[in-house]
Amino acid sequence: MEDLADFVAAYLYLLIMASAAGIALAAFIGVLISRSRQRDAWEGVVLGGLFGPLGWLALSLLSRGIPEQAARPADLIQPDVRQRRCPFCAEMVRYEAALCRYCGRDLPPIGEFVFCSECGRSLEREEAVEHDGRTWCRSDYEAVASIAESV
Repeated sequence: MEDLADFVAAYLYLLIMASAAGIALAAFIGVLISRSRQRDAWEGVVLGGLFGPLGWLALSLLSRGIPEQAARPADLIQPDVRQRRCPFCAEMVRYEAALCRYCGRDLPPIGEFVFCSECGRSLEREEAVEHDGRTWCRSDYEAVASIAESV
């Protein structure tokens, strides 16, 4: 009788382990499908793990989530938008901004800032070097001037 009890216990253990592995695999496949449809990974875990192939089918038929480009901040979508660095928190904000969106402080007026013609960084007027009608940050100007002198 003990042999039968050991056999049943081992069988149930293997059955539980196989079921857990199957649920984990189904959930993983559900995550892959949901991520390919730009949806939340938890939807794949729940639908794939609980319903297996039926959950995968449901995930495949669900409409796409928010497009990746629309989910990104506007300043990443339009990298050519002129920006300047907040003098208080050092984060990049739009050039026309009057208030920093990161630290909430008032930004200095626009006239006090200029842009480097070479790298595009925003500079305080005192940090800029003007030469031949162009505005340079000091490091770019020194690099260009040293190359020009060596030629």
